[in-house]
Formats: sequence, C-alpha cells, structure tokens
Amino acid sequence: MKRIAVLLVCAAACKSAPPPAPATAAPKEDGRAARNTVVSAPDRSAADKDLDPGRKPAEMLDFLDVRPGMKVEDLGAGGGYTTELIARSVGPSGAVYMQNDPRWLSFLKDALAERFTHPAMKDVVRAEIPFDDPVPPEAKNLAVARPRGARGSAGIRPGQLRCDRPADAARLRGQDGGGR
Repeated sequence: MKRIAVLLVCAAACKSAPPPAPATAAPKEDGRAARNTVVSAPDRSAADKDLDPGRKPAEMLDFLDVRPGMKVEDLGAGGGYTTELIARSVGPSGAVYMQNDPRWLSFLKDALAERFTHPAMKDVVRAEIPFDDPVPPEAKNLAVARPRGARGSAGIRPGQLRCDRPADAARLRGQDGGGR
C-alpha cells in the first residue's frame, strides 16, 4: 500500500510541473512563415502548385532549413521544381546550382526551357555535369551533401547528412579550405 501511495505522489508531482517553454520556438516559426510565403508566391506556375499536395514543399523547405544567403546545389534537379523553391528561399544574396547529368538533357529540354522563363530562376546556375563529379568548379566552397533518404538512401533523420565522395566529405568538414 505504501508503494502505491508513493507512486501516486510521484505521478502527481510530475504532472503538476509546468511544461518547459521552447527556447527556439520564435525563430522556427519565423522560418516557417518565410517558407509558406515562398510556397504561396503568386507567380509560381499552376503546374507547380498542382504538384504541391504530393510534394509538400513547405515541409521539405522546413526540413532542409534553406535560408537567405545560402549556397545550395540541387543534385539531379530534373525539371527544377525543387530548384525554384530553393532559389526563392535563398534569395538574391544566395546562390543555387542546378545539376543534371548531360545524358538527361534530351528528356528535360522542354521542361528546362519553360522553367527558366520564371523570374525566380534568373540567378540559378545550370551545371550540366555527370554525377561522378557533380560540383561545378565555380562552387569551390560549396559543401555538397544530401539528407539520407533523398533519391534512394534509407533513414531520413534531420541533420544527418551523407557525402557521396571523399572530396565532398573533406569539403563538408572544411579540410580543403572551403565549405563549412
């Protein structure tokens, strides 16, 4: 009986403690508001807006934590749906590289021509280079990484990155004088 009384007292004490206030709630909410502004931009194409329910762009941008001024490379960008969202997120102070393997260009020709008519794509740099060396030379200080789970890897966890090549891993760690 004493054990039950002690357990009830402990349970009541735990339940009566006020919940801790989140220390970083405001910045995260500010970021979400900015991402929602990017997604709801009136000049986004109707075709992209039709894809939004399945692709969940606000959640993707929230997960990637893309911010103004960042330098980002979209590997295997395809027709550029995600690239355009990233370009809108980094703004004019950032840089976006859109990498596609040259063997894809015959399939992407029309989609890319249409995509680059959008004002948000005016500063995006096309990098039409193979996957075995996806970083363009002008992106020397760019850390090339992708979330695990993107394009075939398993186990997405926020903050977990994977580099595909040793040179990129060194760049990500800042051991070659570039990157972070």
